[in-house]
Amino acid sequence: KNYSILSKDHDVVDENIDLIVVDFPELNRLYDRINYAKNKTGINYLPVMVMIANHRSGSDKMWNIADDVVEMPVGKKNLLTRINGLIKIRNFSRQAQEKQRKLEQKNRQLQLYYNAIDATTSGLVIADPSKEDMPIIFCNNAFTVLTGYSESEVIGRNCRFLQGDDRDQPARAVIRNAIEKKETCKVILRNYRKDGSLFWNELKISPIFSDNGEVEYFVGIQNDITELINTQKALKSSKDQWEGIVSQSPNLILVSIDGVIQFVNEVGAHLQGFDHPDEAIGKSIYDLHPESEFGILKNRLKKLNKGVQTPPIIYTMVDNKGNTRYVKVQSIPITYNGQKAAQTVGVDVTQLK
Repeated sequence: KNYSILSKDHDVVDENIDLIVVDFPELNRLYDRINYAKNKTGINYLPVMVMIANHRSGSDKMWNIADDVVEMPVGKKNLLTRINGLIKIRNFSRQAQEKQRKLEQKNRQLQLYYNAIDATTSGLVIADPSKEDMPIIFCNNAFTVLTGYSESEVIGRNCRFLQGDDRDQPARAVIRNAIEKKETCKVILRNYRKDGSLFWNELKISPIFSDNGEVEYFVGIQNDITELINTQKALKSSKDQWEGIVSQSPNLILVSIDGVIQFVNEVGAHLQGFDHPDEAIGKSIYDLHPESEFGILKNRLKKLNKGVQTPPIIYTMVDNKGNTRYVKVQSIPITYNGQKAAQTVGVDVTQLK
């Protein structure tokens, strides 16, 4: 229906051509160009139809390059049927080429994702829930570095092998529950490397769903937080030691965050009218002072929050039982449980007043 007669030899290599129809004399003259055009298309098939006077006039070169040879004369219907057949094959080849292009693009994307996963510093594993005992089917390089196990020693095993004999961990029940409910969870586990050394593993497990809503895989992302856990233990130990020392002090010692009492020793609790320090925790220091001193309190807390030490001052204190006392206090800025806080040391000067 739509065709053009090429007037220039170089038009033969035009990529928009659907079919080359050429007679035998022209084929011999344009053979190299036509052969180049066919090879250039690759998997995108370019058909060539050769018109000859009779089959005896053909040649080996013709049969090597021709996809159809038509002996003249030929009926119009027959010719058009053969032409349409070749063009359909041409269109199919173009579709195949487009699918191949998309496939190659997808493969490049997958390779990029794989490289990104393998380059991350977090250990990553993928487990297959459709198989017995949900074995690991993939692990990245960071996981092998973290655990000391090679890839061949990991693939096919359930992640629980990292707990060794230390199976009595509450986090394991959280993981089982999340897997049963097809949910994401985040836990901290005691894990053991191949050499037997302990490390604290912050593990996040997430399901990957198929288009029909079924869980195809579970992905586990692992981070070694051993240093963080050890630091927290050291801080707690230091905090416990500090609280043990100050609880024996003959003076009031109080720690507040934004004006809310976080810690007070026994002397301070009794001075505030409480029978036990726990009764004071969570109370506002404003509740223990007359309203006339709120402005001074607010100004001192603002300075302490900025890290500025405040000079000694005598406060009027109305304790929890309604008694009025006078307390001389000195406050300094500190960090308590990872937050900015104020530590106050006070002496009861009621009798002196």
